[in-house]
Amino acid sequence: MSTDTLEHWGAQKTEATPKGPGELAAALLVALAFSLAGRLAAPHLPYWACAVTVPLALLTVLWAIRAVVGARPTGLEVAAMMAVSLAGWAVLTLLPWKSVPTPTLQALRNLCLTVFGAGLGIAGARAVRDRNLLVPAGVFAAVIDIAVVYFGPTGRAVSKAPEVVAQFSLHQSLPGTAAPPPGAPPGAASLPPEVLYVGFLDVLLAAFMLAALARFGLRVRPAFWQMVLWLSLVGLASVFLGLPIPGWPFIVLAALLPNRDQFHFSRQEKMAMAVATVAAVGIVILVLRATARMW
Repeated sequence: MSTDTLEHWGAQKTEATPKGPGELAAALLVALAFSLAGRLAAPHLPYWACAVTVPLALLTVLWAIRAVVGARPTGLEVAAMMAVSLAGWAVLTLLPWKSVPTPTLQALRNLCLTVFGAGLGIAGARAVRDRNLLVPAGVFAAVIDIAVVYFGPTGRAVSKAPEVVAQFSLHQSLPGTAAPPPGAPPGAASLPPEVLYVGFLDVLLAAFMLAALARFGLRVRPAFWQMVLWLSLVGLASVFLGLPIPGWPFIVLAALLPNRDQFHFSRQEKMAMAVATVAAVGIVILVLRATARMW
């Protein structure tokens, strides 16, 4: 693949201008507040309200990711951000916090995971030297996610060890849950809340793609809104239909589709990518089947 330069691809107006600290602070506070409010309001709302709260929850998470990416932190700032957020998540997860209400604790965990995942995604994007690499990298990531969800450990982990999955995921309480069972006497204990999980790796990949798009001067805004749209549909399908749908393919699709005219490959490169993709799919499925008993 040819070396990627702005001169080679032509000058264009980009969205890579650093954002001010005000947007970053606002996005993080909104994400924190919505996570907390969702847990507190869940018992008082009907289940159909998920049609509104699920897209809003994903919007707040993606806005926080985009704001971190848009702040254009330096390498040292990324390292510090990751260290602080990881330490915060570890302290909130591993130490007992009996005096802190569970909704507050979970909202803070969500925020720490979001910031850490965004930082890791930014660091990964800075290692990409050519915009054309985003296409095979994205396709391979999508294939891996599909394979591990349908043939590998992800589905089994959700069903057999949900508490472990919860610790490494952002989760938003769903309306119509976390209330006492129907017909229970006043003061009866509430049922555990049902939760929409947003995997840490989904946060990481979204940050990676948005940071890479900004790095190469590609279209960030439409990619962001397509991520909101596609992931909202995935979340709603999961909540209302119970369908286990991997998120990575839709994150990749949202990032690449608005920028499809910005990637250029020779015929040989297209053939090589097709062969590599087919080979990767076959290898991943074979490995997962061979190790199925481990899951």
